[in-house]
Amino acid sequence: MLIRSTALSLRELDFVHAALALGRRDLALAYRQHPPELSGAVARSGTFIFAYAVLAEAILGFLGVWRPAVCAILGQCDRQRKEHYP
Repeated sequence: MLIRSTALSLRELDFVHAALALGRRDLALAYRQHPPELSGAVARSGTFIFAYAVLAEAILGFLGVWRPAVCAILGQCDRQRKEHYP
């Protein structure tokens, strides 16, 4: 939703109107002008999605639903592997 709203707000900016006045097509604008402008929104959206995924994994791991008890989250698997295979 964040990326879509950013893309819709880009349509009203001056550089888009100037490019359309110069004869640039809509698809050319979408592939050449919008990606640099949308990269910030994509990064913010990806950050939020990653944070929610980590939070969900932590909650499910705490409840014992996500992974078996032998291999817990955040490095305990590495510690157990080092103990078994020095």
